[in-house]
Amino acid sequence: MSLYTGGERRRSGRIDAKRPVLITSLDAESLRPVTAFTFTLSQFGCAVRCLTSVAPGTRVLLECEGKKMPGKVTFVLKSSALEGYEIGIAFDSDGSEFWGETF
Repeated sequence: MSLYTGGERRRSGRIDAKRPVLITSLDAESLRPVTAFTFTLSQFGCAVRCLTSVAPGTRVLLECEGKKMPGKVTFVLKSSALEGYEIGIAFDSDGSEFWGETF
């Protein structure tokens, strides 16, 4: 039996932040590096907006301000309000040092 009764189930807090990032696929050599901007950061990943779709499940390397962090694309949404896509990326490990933030 689950004790979950609704509400937040995330592992860490979120920070609204726009940071430029470069997404490189670790799976598909045919995918060129994708330039994107974060709109939400967390200890365990981020959400980005970009003009190129990256398939869910794709292993990626995220680069920001000279730092690199491996992760996996968890969701892709075609943005109806903005041109492009919203992509969720989950990190393989704690991203606090990568972002330079405390969550």
